[in-house]
Amino acid sequence: MANSLWAGAFRKGLSTARPTVPDFPDDTFGFYYETDTGILYYGVSGESSWRSTGAALGSQGAPTAKTATFTATIAELLTGIVTVTSATAVALTLPTGALTDAGLSGGYLAVDQSFDWSVINLGSSSGAVTMTASSGHTYVGSATVAISTTARFRTRKTADDTFVTYRIS
Repeated sequence: MANSLWAGAFRKGLSTARPTVPDFPDDTFGFYYETDTGILYYGVSGESSWRSTGAALGSQGAPTAKTATFTATIAELLTGIVTVTSATAVALTLPTGALTDAGLSGGYLAVDQSFDWSVINLGSSSGAVTMTASSGHTYVGSATVAISTTARFRTRKTADDTFVTYRIS
């Protein structure tokens, strides 16, 4: 049948029981949900490994906590929450486009896909957080997260190794 979709496999089980590679029929994709960790994996037949959707579904791991100027890693942004506690100004530099792409399921994030994350500024005195772009990763919106405020961001892939982070609230 033309234009049909065969999804392949939908499985669940413990993290220790997840197959090491996607093992379903040719030309299909599938999902594996780890019931003990809450993490959803997806894969394409014939590939050498599964891809993770990131954080566990319906859960929030420990936020990334910072106290000084830093360059964020993609793993830190994917925690969903970055707290910053400082009495002095802090610059948060976004990871490069290449590092962001590599950190998101090995570059398999499609163009126009995105993820959201937040910065909570717990600083005092002059502890504003200022966003800074990097190579292949630009920034749109107000760059400053004032003391005792929270800002929400959406990071979107626009091309291979190229991302834009938007301040959305």
